[in-house]
Amino acid sequence: MTTKLKTALQLAQQRVIAPTYKFFNVDEIWEKSSIPDFVTDWGPPDSDDDDGIVFVDSPEYMYRDVSFTAQEQNLKEVNMQQPEKIVFGSNPEVKLSGDFTSYTSQGRAARTIAFELSSRNIVVKPETQTYREDVNQTTIHWIDKLKDQKIGGKAPWINLSKNGKMNPYGGKKILYYGFDHQNPEIDSESIDEIWVPSNWHKQMLGPLNIPISVIPYGINVENYKSGLEPLKFPELKKFVFISVFDWTARKGFDVLLKAYMNEFSDSDDVSLLMISKPPPFYDISIVQKDFQYIRESVDKLDCELPHIELYTKLVKEWEMPRIYAAGNAYVLISRGESFGYTYCEAASCGLPVIASYCSAQMDYLTEENSYLVHPTGKTKLPRLAHINPDDYAGKEFATFDATAINKLQKIMRDVCENHTLAKSKADKLKKAVSRYTWQESIDKIYNRLLEVQK
Repeated sequence: MTTKLKTALQLAQQRVIAPTYKFFNVDEIWEKSSIPDFVTDWGPPDSDDDDGIVFVDSPEYMYRDVSFTAQEQNLKEVNMQQPEKIVFGSNPEVKLSGDFTSYTSQGRAARTIAFELSSRNIVVKPETQTYREDVNQTTIHWIDKLKDQKIGGKAPWINLSKNGKMNPYGGKKILYYGFDHQNPEIDSESIDEIWVPSNWHKQMLGPLNIPISVIPYGINVENYKSGLEPLKFPELKKFVFISVFDWTARKGFDVLLKAYMNEFSDSDDVSLLMISKPPPFYDISIVQKDFQYIRESVDKLDCELPHIELYTKLVKEWEMPRIYAAGNAYVLISRGESFGYTYCEAASCGLPVIASYCSAQMDYLTEENSYLVHPTGKTKLPRLAHINPDDYAGKEFATFDATAINKLQKIMRDVCENHTLAKSKADKLKKAVSRYTWQESIDKIYNRLLEVQK
């Protein structure tokens, strides 16, 4: 049995983590990890007698890791993002720093800005801050092509960073500051100008002696739309809540799971589909340990729990709209967002949205167009989800106590049962987020760069 589980763990690592990762030794992780008690079987998906599903004691509760397919193995050749064209040797110019190779929202934003500006005849020279490498070789090829370009020492420098300080540089220094916590620190002496994705960011920064412009991020509204064929999840019940997030405490999965497991039971025709994975430096056992910790706070037997499904594979960008199409409502009680991409994506796909009312999403979420859970305070993040302490040490985020969890329970029940109101709110939010496109964002960035270089 030990050998079988060890093989399954290795396969789980491949499903959760892109195959280029070299950050850990699976054998060492196995010695420190254990499969929790509620798992009764976990076999490799390529074996003759097992399909890779993790079964638990209750037939109504399933903790599932979707099997490998040939398309998943070729993920890096499918997930493409590249510029329409690259212009060499013309003006204006810009130096652009950020994470260009990860599949995070910040990584996608950095690539979109670089490629779109280049398509508009701006010479873009990326300065990569490699966090991890999720993108395929085609995307890396185009990023490298941009990096080979020559620009002058006076070209503006846009830094897409969560660090509020910039190093000395000869040109104008612009910080595109998409922080997600409530106590940002800015070294205004090192920066000439700040761009932020929302009015909440501007309010949090307070009065500074440098100009601050609100330039929201964007989504591709042509891809994120209603009426698409959903991805198939055979075990899902009639009403499906969807939540998309990285498995970190900032995303508030503990609040969501407590509310869902408290409010619903195995007799409810409802599922919670979580599209999530642990951070790249950690293994799948972290998800299991965190879940077990939360599950123990719920006073129910395993056989009484509502249905939950965890989908851990790295989803291609073009498949995400079909993920949303598989659900009836979107829910994420995040403790802090730099923009809230998934709220906008789900809304653009026509889903009612249940959200936390804090941070950047307050620019477009209202009581009229969504279901909101207000925070009850703020504090430093709990250690529940093994977040990187270098990223969030000392940072403050919204908190949600038992009162907020109870409110979320009532909202989720109401969304299930009052379809007319949910549809009305969804229609209003879809209209509200339709203006948050990358076309609009790049227009503002492009025009500002032209002004800077006059």
